[in-house]
Amino acid sequence: MSFSKVFRVNASALNLRAQPSTSAGILTVLRNGQAVARLDDLDHEGWWFVFADTPGDGLYVGYAYSRFLSPVTAPGFTEAPDAAPLEPDEDEEADISPPREPEGGVPGDSISDVAAPPPPPVQWENGWHPDVPAGRRHDSPNKGARRDGATPNRIVIHITGTDSLQVVMNRFMNASQFASAHYLVMPDGALHQFVSEEDRAWHSGIQRYVRALYDRNDGSWRGFKRYFSWSSYPSDAVFLDENMELLGSRERDRAKLVMPGGAGEWPDYQWFDQTWGRASVPLGYAAGNRDPNNASIGIEVLSYGSVQADPEVYTSAMYTTLSGLVGDICQRYGIPHTREFVCGHEDVNPVERWGWDPNRGFEWDRILSPGSWG
Repeated sequence: MSFSKVFRVNASALNLRAQPSTSAGILTVLRNGQAVARLDDLDHEGWWFVFADTPGDGLYVGYAYSRFLSPVTAPGFTEAPDAAPLEPDEDEEADISPPREPEGGVPGDSISDVAAPPPPPVQWENGWHPDVPAGRRHDSPNKGARRDGATPNRIVIHITGTDSLQVVMNRFMNASQFASAHYLVMPDGALHQFVSEEDRAWHSGIQRYVRALYDRNDGSWRGFKRYFSWSSYPSDAVFLDENMELLGSRERDRAKLVMPGGAGEWPDYQWFDQTWGRASVPLGYAAGNRDPNNASIGIEVLSYGSVQADPEVYTSAMYTTLSGLVGDICQRYGIPHTREFVCGHEDVNPVERWGWDPNRGFEWDRILSPGSWG
């Protein structure tokens, strides 16, 4: 058999289906490194007809999505090495925490590129993921270099606060918005990239006045929330400016922080304590590590989020792509595939996201199990 017909799976897991469609039945799951043989030269909109001898499972013939198959280049199944990543530049930018305020979307913008794209390049290109086709790569101006030679050691998941791709494009591609993320996952599973993995995307920056609360190292941050004009607050709430000065009722539009009436703690942080205990600081926050952006990969999902698990809000296609991407990133950087290192914006900066990013309805188990693309 010619080795040009032999390929290996380059995703953590890949579905082998009875027909060339994501809606077709799954015959078996091919694991990373599994060898398959292509049985014809036809390309069924990106799907290939292959033979697989799966250890302990048996022989199968079916369709696998071709962009997760890499050619075997020599006898013995030796594969070509990945290109070495380039060193990032040394630019820096202000610590910005994008507002992510809920915005009205344009109907239909949440679904794009339903047809399978052509196979992407097989090698990495300066931190741009080879599984993201050129038409879904958008080089955001909102980025900087990773400081002190940092490499990713955490993945941070977000919701966009909109169901409109155009709204996200306008935000991430506009230098005046100071917001970006490395990846965006669409409801239909399509994957976009806005920032090279080599660079520091602006997805989880902590405001100066919020860092001052965390730097107290006593857990008193639970008595504050960042102010957002779209959010509702109790009638006895106390509003503060960025210098912790009290504001009058007519000055609310200048507020940066909100305290509950009668002091105490906001009940919104009960979810944090249930997950992480009575930690004095947010997840991963410590002296010398006060910037969640510097050593993380930021992934947005196009969604408003929900307090309950909802397949119309967090779709199966979204979870499938997100699970595969998270597994891929963890494998490449040696990041533990656990809830502590695959977390939400609300975990690394609770004062600015108090439980709604990606919100209580997000099912973490679905992205912490082995990923499956295709």
